[in-house]
Amino acid sequence: MEPHKAAVLVVDDDTAIRNLLRDTLEDAGHIVAEAPDGIAALARIGAGGVDLMLLDLMLPGVSGVEVCLQSRATERGLYLPIIMITGLGAEQDRRAGFAAGADDYVTKPFNVADVLDRVGVWLRVRERLRLAHAQRFADTEAALLLARAPLQVLLNLTRVWEADTSAADVAQVRMELKQSAQAIAAQVEQLSQLLRPE
Repeated sequence: MEPHKAAVLVVDDDTAIRNLLRDTLEDAGHIVAEAPDGIAALARIGAGGVDLMLLDLMLPGVSGVEVCLQSRATERGLYLPIIMITGLGAEQDRRAGFAAGADDYVTKPFNVADVLDRVGVWLRVRERLRLAHAQRFADTEAALLLARAPLQVLLNLTRVWEADTSAADVAQVRMELKQSAQAIAAQVEQLSQLLRPE
């Protein structure tokens, strides 16, 4: 089985920077998508399949801070690492980036090897999160199977009990057990859907 190639979204209005990052990331074995502005970036993130985002702060229209904030506000499923790459190196700019939800901050001009190292670190973090999420899902599925087993035992015991009980009592108890079992089964299924990875 071929290892998963990470999909990195490069968001920058500077074509030369996008080209440099795209070539560097592709040479490192990653799949690269590009966005020249914040609106295109949000649309691409909304489409899914992005493993990491390299995000410029100064973008036309929707700023990098706003892209970061909206990405975090609408985030579903597995955590998306965001590395800001910007010419703004002042303390308040860095703090604003982190406050908006960025995980890392790189100033331009940047060292390509440094960016690749940071991308590697955050993709490993994402992979560990993915594995933990998958394990939690497997554990939840096992727990759900165990939760369904007592329901089946109750239904089987009801059949045995019915043989020695009056028809009116059997009908009443059967109806109550059936309603309870259906309510529990519905809750178990709802929990299963909530915990299912995307």
